[in-house]
Amino acid sequence: MKVRVKNAPKSYWYSGMEGKVFEVIGKSDEYEAYLVEVPKYTGRYIYYVDCEPVVLFKILLKKTKTPLDELCLTVGKEYDVVGISNGNNYIVLNDMGSEHLISMDMIDVTAGDKPLKVTIIDSHYDNSNGSLYKFAEDHGLNAYEFDCIKRIVRCRKKGQFKSDIEKTVRVLNLYLEEQKQLNK
Repeated sequence: MKVRVKNAPKSYWYSGMEGKVFEVIGKSDEYEAYLVEVPKYTGRYIYYVDCEPVVLFKILLKKTKTPLDELCLTVGKEYDVVGISNGNNYIVLNDMGSEHLISMDMIDVTAGDKPLKVTIIDSHYDNSNGSLYKFAEDHGLNAYEFDCIKRIVRCRKKGQFKSDIEKTVRVLNLYLEEQKQLNK
């Protein structure tokens, strides 16, 4: 999950960082704050009131197999997905504005041929400059090559420069190792 700074009081470490996005690595309901990844620190807190979750996409809740009262969710309503956990669980903001985990077994995924209405709302997904996926296809890139190019292209856009470059280096090292094994 990621959060974006919306208020940055002068006395806090994130002063002047309105709009900056941070990766959440923990949470403290006691302090009402997210623990975020910050270079050169183990982590730093940003108060809930000073930030907002970054919305990845929206889902439309068609049906549920569990009582909605417990979930604070409404059938037919769109919910903001702010994170994905274990690949098949969405972290959504429920009717109360709280984070709630929706697992695929809680949602009827057989309603029609498109069970979840997914609307990408991030501006960097508009493909106005062409698609990296098409580029990869046109150039016959394998998964390693595509992953590295994708991270390098986006590293300055998403506020994760160092992290994306470090991950790219790790992927390249894995690619080299695999090629050594294949060429033996």
